[in-house]
Amino acid sequence: MSSTELDEESSSDRVKEAGEIISIAQSYDNVPFIVCGNFCESMSGKAAAKMQEWFTAANSLQESTQKTEQHVYAMKDKKIAPLTVEKVKFSSSGDALLVTMQVTQ
Repeated sequence: MSSTELDEESSSDRVKEAGEIISIAQSYDNVPFIVCGNFCESMSGKAAAKMQEWFTAANSLQESTQKTEQHVYAMKDKKIAPLTVEKVKFSSSGDALLVTMQVTQ
Protein backbone atom coordinates (compact mmCIF):
# COMPACT_ATOMS: atom_id res chain seq x y z
CA MET A 1 0.00 0.00 0.00
CA SER A 2 1.21 3.46 -0.80
CA SER A 3 -0.09 6.97 -0.42
CA THR A 4 0.52 10.09 -2.46
CA GLU A 5 -0.45 13.68 -3.08
CA LEU A 6 -0.26 14.89 -6.65
CA ASP A 7 0.56 18.41 -7.83
CA GLU A 8 -2.39 20.66 -7.06
CA GLU A 9 -1.68 23.28 -9.74
CA SER A 10 -0.67 21.46 -12.93
CA SER A 11 -2.77 18.83 -14.70
CA SER A 12 0.18 17.83 -16.91
CA ASP A 13 2.36 17.32 -13.81
CA ARG A 14 -0.35 15.15 -12.24
CA VAL A 15 -0.41 12.97 -15.38
CA LYS A 16 3.39 12.60 -15.20
CA GLU A 17 3.18 11.72 -11.51
CA ALA A 18 0.49 9.13 -12.27
CA GLY A 19 2.89 7.60 -14.82
CA GLU A 20 5.58 7.41 -12.15
CA ILE A 21 3.16 5.65 -9.78
CA ILE A 22 2.32 3.12 -12.51
CA SER A 23 6.02 2.50 -13.15
CA ILE A 24 6.68 1.86 -9.46
CA ALA A 25 3.67 -0.45 -9.17
CA GLN A 26 4.82 -2.46 -12.19
CA SER A 27 8.16 -3.08 -10.47
CA TYR A 28 6.19 -4.99 -7.80
CA ASP A 29 4.74 -7.32 -10.42
CA ASN A 30 3.56 -10.14 -8.14
CA VAL A 31 2.40 -8.02 -5.21
CA PRO A 32 -1.15 -6.70 -4.73
CA PHE A 33 -0.65 -2.93 -4.92
CA ILE A 34 -2.96 -0.24 -3.52
CA VAL A 35 -2.50 3.51 -4.03
CA CYS A 36 -4.48 6.13 -2.16
CA GLY A 37 -4.23 9.84 -1.58
CA ASN A 38 -5.09 13.31 -2.75
CA PHE A 39 -5.05 13.40 -6.55
CA CYS A 40 -6.09 17.09 -6.62
CA GLU A 41 -8.80 16.33 -9.20
CA SER A 42 -12.00 14.34 -9.54
CA MET A 43 -12.29 10.94 -11.21
CA SER A 44 -12.94 12.74 -14.50
CA GLY A 45 -9.43 14.28 -14.48
CA LYS A 46 -6.55 13.33 -16.78
CA ALA A 47 -4.36 11.79 -14.04
CA ALA A 48 -7.32 9.68 -12.90
CA ALA A 49 -7.80 8.47 -16.47
CA LYS A 50 -4.10 7.56 -16.64
CA MET A 51 -4.32 5.65 -13.35
CA GLN A 52 -7.36 3.72 -14.57
CA GLU A 53 -5.31 2.25 -17.43
CA TRP A 54 -3.54 0.05 -14.82
CA PHE A 55 -5.67 0.32 -11.69
CA THR A 56 -9.26 -0.26 -10.64
CA ALA A 57 -10.63 2.85 -8.96
CA ALA A 58 -12.63 2.27 -5.79
CA ASN A 59 -14.15 5.72 -6.29
CA SER A 60 -15.96 4.45 -9.38
CA LEU A 61 -18.12 2.17 -7.21
CA GLN A 62 -20.25 5.02 -5.88
CA GLU A 63 -21.35 8.22 -7.59
CA SER A 64 -20.87 10.35 -4.46
CA THR A 65 -17.14 9.49 -4.31
CA GLN A 66 -16.36 10.19 -7.97
CA LYS A 67 -16.13 13.95 -7.45
CA THR A 68 -13.81 13.85 -4.44
CA GLU A 69 -10.11 14.55 -4.86
CA GLN A 70 -9.31 11.60 -2.59
CA HIS A 71 -8.79 8.43 -4.64
CA VAL A 72 -8.14 4.76 -3.86
CA TYR A 73 -6.83 2.40 -6.55
CA ALA A 74 -6.03 -1.34 -6.65
CA MET A 75 -3.72 -2.72 -9.35
CA LYS A 76 -5.80 -4.60 -11.93
CA ASP A 77 -5.49 -8.41 -12.06
CA LYS A 78 -3.40 -8.64 -8.89
CA LYS A 79 -5.77 -10.69 -6.71
CA ILE A 80 -7.15 -7.58 -5.06
CA ALA A 81 -10.28 -5.64 -5.91
CA PRO A 82 -12.30 -2.88 -4.28
CA LEU A 83 -15.74 -4.03 -3.10
CA THR A 84 -17.18 -0.96 -1.38
CA VAL A 85 -16.35 2.70 -0.89
CA GLU A 86 -17.90 5.18 1.50
CA LYS A 87 -17.15 8.81 2.25
CA VAL A 88 -16.79 9.34 6.01
CA LYS A 89 -16.13 12.38 8.15
CA PHE A 90 -12.46 12.01 9.13
CA SER A 91 -12.04 15.15 11.19
CA SER A 92 -13.27 18.70 11.36
CA SER A 93 -10.92 19.48 8.46
CA GLY A 94 -12.24 17.01 5.92
CA ASP A 95 -13.60 13.71 4.68
CA ALA A 96 -11.91 10.40 4.00
CA LEU A 97 -12.76 7.30 1.99
CA LEU A 98 -13.38 3.99 3.69
CA VAL A 99 -12.75 1.17 1.21
CA THR A 100 -13.29 -2.57 1.56
CA MET A 101 -11.01 -4.71 -0.62
CA GLN A 102 -11.33 -8.36 -1.55
CA VAL A 103 -8.03 -10.23 -1.52
CA THR A 104 -7.74 -13.70 -3.06
CA GLN A 105 -4.83 -16.10 -2.85
